[in-house]
Amino acid sequence: MTFSGRPSPVSPCRRAGRNSALGYDVRRITDAGTRAGVVVYSLETRGLTAQVPGGSASNRGPVLARTFSKVFAMQRQSEEATRDAMHALAADTGGFLVHNSNNLEAGLRQMLQDTETYYVLAYEPTNTKRDGAFRRVEVRLPGQRDVKVRARAGYFAPGDRGASSPSGVPEEKERRAAIPVHLSADFVSLDQGVTEVVVSGHAHTTTLPFVRKDGRYRTTVEMAAVVRDETGAVAATLEPQRLSMDMTEAEHERLSREGLPYQKTAALRPGRYEVRLTARGAGAGALGIASQRVEIPDLAPGRLTLSSLFLLKAGEVSGAKETAPGASLVLNQALRRFRRDESLHAQFYAYNPTRDASGASSLVSHVEILRGDVVLRTSPPEPVAVGGPQQPPVPHISSVKLSSFEPGEYELRVTVTDRNADEVATRQVGFTID
Repeated sequence: MTFSGRPSPVSPCRRAGRNSALGYDVRRITDAGTRAGVVVYSLETRGLTAQVPGGSASNRGPVLARTFSKVFAMQRQSEEATRDAMHALAADTGGFLVHNSNNLEAGLRQMLQDTETYYVLAYEPTNTKRDGAFRRVEVRLPGQRDVKVRARAGYFAPGDRGASSPSGVPEEKERRAAIPVHLSADFVSLDQGVTEVVVSGHAHTTTLPFVRKDGRYRTTVEMAAVVRDETGAVAATLEPQRLSMDMTEAEHERLSREGLPYQKTAALRPGRYEVRLTARGAGAGALGIASQRVEIPDLAPGRLTLSSLFLLKAGEVSGAKETAPGASLVLNQALRRFRRDESLHAQFYAYNPTRDASGASSLVSHVEILRGDVVLRTSPPEPVAVGGPQQPPVPHISSVKLSSFEPGEYELRVTVTDRNADEVATRQVGFTID
């Protein structure tokens, strides 16, 4: 088996609309897929189709004979354009297109069988020009004439000078560096009957475009969040957070370690939503996006309900250790990462407790640490205070020392039992121990 690469002016995905926005989008998707090692298979679900020139028998009114060929040609070209894009995306990533068949199950079975056996090859290109051009890659099997090789058609070289895209924006500007963004969208109610989403974000700054001058680092970054309901309509637009930074080298190093936090709230009616957080660097800098779904429960029916679990850890206050009395707690909701020498603090609110004849509630909670489906630790029951009937809810905090746990991924589960009503509510959230 031989493996070779050579430059080529045209790739299958460029043939799918070389000067069109569709061809450009297919090219970018193909490039991202090949870099990520993704093979795309395309299945045309329309099945076997046939078109009647000039329209079907249901069309009323006379149609001039000379228009038959034009209409038919337009219909065929439309179909072929769509199919070419599907074929290009599959062929350029090493997959194939299944079309003109009513047996969709056979097509899916063919795709699954194709992924059972494959080879992973790599090579180092000799052409190091950063011109953004397509580099064709070809795999050959010498002496094997009856074997068909299907592999990725090639890749796009990096480009220092962006080639123009159909939208008129240089390609390198559109292909921004990625900002790693973490997001947690959570439910809480701090006022009677008012339900809110708390958007907690964290952006790493290592890919931000800093300008270094006179020993200082300067950049601008903006973080903004939008909430959409189940229909896709915008339910809330949170206030953007724009930061213009001018810092020393020591401050820059600290920012690189700690990243940028983001926290905003928005009042929402009960329902299911999707929250999207975007971090954008200055000018043609980096871009990062994270999204998460959240459900805002309806508190009106009066059932025992818990807010989301908010994870906190001890902050650095005048050099105080996290076990020191009075050490402040800081929100660790977006990252949810802890060291083994730290304690995890989980804060939540309980709503709609059943009260006895004297107006007193009787809630108890216990905390469990799980790894997979295995419960590793269960805390003793703790009483949960909720405040008076017309008073704001009272937060409850449970703490867990992490020194006995190995590094890895875990789940924190909090269960609250209402002894006055024999009712139970549960919340669960994942976290990481480094």
